[in-house]
Amino acid sequence: MYCRTFSRSVLPRNTLPALIFILLLTVSAATYASRPPITPLDNRPYDFKTLQQAIGFYQTLNTLPWPALRKTNKLLRLEDSHPDLAIMRHQLLLLGDLPAPYTDAAVSDSNAYFDSQLEQALMHFQQRHGIKVDGILGPQSRKALNISPAHRIQQLALNIHRQKQFADKTSTRFIQVNIPEFRLRLFDQQKLLLEMKTIVGRKTRKTPVFDTHVQALVINPSWNVPRSIAFKDILPRWQADPGYLNRKNLRVLSGWNSPTPIPAEDIDLNKMYQGDEFQRLWEPPGVGNTLGRIKFVSRSQYSIYLHDTSAPRLFNEHHRAFSSGCIRVAKARQLADALLALSEPESVSLEPILSHSRTQTLPLQQPVNLHVTYWTAWISPQGTLNFREDLYKRDRWQIQEHQQQLADIINKSAVQPVLETAQADITHSPEAHN
Repeated sequence: MYCRTFSRSVLPRNTLPALIFILLLTVSAATYASRPPITPLDNRPYDFKTLQQAIGFYQTLNTLPWPALRKTNKLLRLEDSHPDLAIMRHQLLLLGDLPAPYTDAAVSDSNAYFDSQLEQALMHFQQRHGIKVDGILGPQSRKALNISPAHRIQQLALNIHRQKQFADKTSTRFIQVNIPEFRLRLFDQQKLLLEMKTIVGRKTRKTPVFDTHVQALVINPSWNVPRSIAFKDILPRWQADPGYLNRKNLRVLSGWNSPTPIPAEDIDLNKMYQGDEFQRLWEPPGVGNTLGRIKFVSRSQYSIYLHDTSAPRLFNEHHRAFSSGCIRVAKARQLADALLALSEPESVSLEPILSHSRTQTLPLQQPVNLHVTYWTAWISPQGTLNFREDLYKRDRWQIQEHQQQLADIINKSAVQPVLETAQADITHSPEAHN
């Protein structure tokens, strides 16, 4: 209500954003009126329609000093008291995860107390930043909370640039794998048909960003072990443990055309993947195959593809960068069924094929585009701003590479729409009229 009395013609450009947030903090700190109960994760920051609008929000935050938490492994949780909690409370208020007023007078009048509202606000922050949602202030949450508005502005601009390039090449039907999110989505006619967890390449064997299409399914695939994986992972373990190959169900073959394993006495490590009569590692199809029961065939310069897995337990992990570059999918069967339904005029059942271990290839009559992206910021369909960790430090060098384009994007951002949202939050809250 009070915000509308200020005139942009009277105040300097940066004064209005500062006054908005000073008023927001003043109302929050001075008011201890009770608030309706908040269920976990139902409070959310200012709604955004675009990342461009989010830049305006962070430009406003950038006019204020950004409070920083100490770097420590100390864990703080519900009902704890600690000076760091006052700083976290301040950060979550500014970001919008914690609604004002944020102090529960029935519990404590101290900002350094970890009450239930603060826990729920932290859980919401964790959810939209891809951090394990446990309501505990730990190292990952501290790191994300301490990222400055100035850095977020650059990150948002970079992701606007990425998503514009993405929009220019997408079709009505496609699969998107977003690496930092560890997530796959299948879209058709702008509708989300399916989504699932993924496992991507670890930091030393990064999954690349690329575009291709899924053109076939291989049911009960064998695994032709790549040279790099053989030398980095398998051969050293085999040399240290002669029984390693047998336990992993791996065979040694001669060349690409021979299906018959080489007898143990004829195996020559000096011929592994080199020479005219080279030898290589191969895993036969079956339930325990490294690629699982389904491989999604695509062509790219990186030899990277989607596949099932024989180790589904890893999908229970929150941070899922475990592979050597290929992308493991949590719901391979559902994805295969969906692609077949979209591609084939008549229904195709995989049950008979999966009932045995023989390899069978099913070409898709209508290949589906596959886009592997690296988005570290985006707006959800509900209007919630999401961020993710820069897993491969790709943001860092791309911000430097695209400085001029990012500057142009940032300069187009307007603060006013964000201020209107902030004004609405203040003037429409019951506390603002008390």
